[in-house]
Amino acid sequence: MNALIKIVCIFCVFSPLPFEFDFKSYLNNNGISDYLKPDTDKDLEQMKASIVELLSMEIVRRYYYQKGEIIQALKTDEGLAKAIEVLKNKEEYNKILNIKN
Repeated sequence: MNALIKIVCIFCVFSPLPFEFDFKSYLNNNGISDYLKPDTDKDLEQMKASIVELLSMEIVRRYYYQKGEIIQALKTDEGLAKAIEVLKNKEEYNKILNIKN
């Protein structure tokens, strides 16, 4: 927040307004500073899946090294899931390979 106030004040020095204006009190009085404060609870909730995946990868990496990391990554790999789905569906598999029955 202080950085924003400094930027606004620097801007006013280089291109002054035709009237005197106190940006710092304006920003504080109009609730803009509250709007700019981070909402860590909301951010954590939005990024929960990514955080869980990264933490699980790091834990596995520390205990099982590269092999464990690869196994953990394959559990959530969308490409692998699609490949398995195609391999189970013989019609789609043949269509991809242009095999005619």
